[in-house]
Amino acid sequence: MKCLEQAITEGYRITDTSVVIAVRLTPKASVNKIEGWHKSDDDKIYLKARVRALPDKGKANKALIDLLAKNLGITKNKLKLVSGSKYRLKMIEVEDNRELILKQLKQM
Repeated sequence: MKCLEQAITEGYRITDTSVVIAVRLTPKASVNKIEGWHKSDDDKIYLKARVRALPDKGKANKALIDLLAKNLGITKNKLKLVSGSKYRLKMIEVEDNRELILKQLKQM
C-alpha cells in the first residue's frame, strides 16, 4: 500500500516496467478532457480528468482509459485500472516506454 500512497503524493510512481498514475475522475461531465495536474488540500498530487460517461457498469472507467490512451498517444491495451474502480481517485498503470510516458505526463 505504501507504493500507492507514494503515487498519490507525487502524482505518479515509476516501476521497473511501467508508470502508475493517480487520477481523479469526474464522470457525467460536459466534455471528455484532461485538466492537468492538481494538488488536494492534503498536498497529494493527481491528474484531473473529466468524462461524459456515466459511472455505471464501468463506463466511466472505460472512457477514462480511452481518454488517457488518446492523450498519451498509446493503445488502450497498454493501460490498466489498478485500483479505485468504484471511487473518484484511481490508480492507472501504463505499461509502455517509461521515458516517453513521463515526458507526455509532464506536458499535461
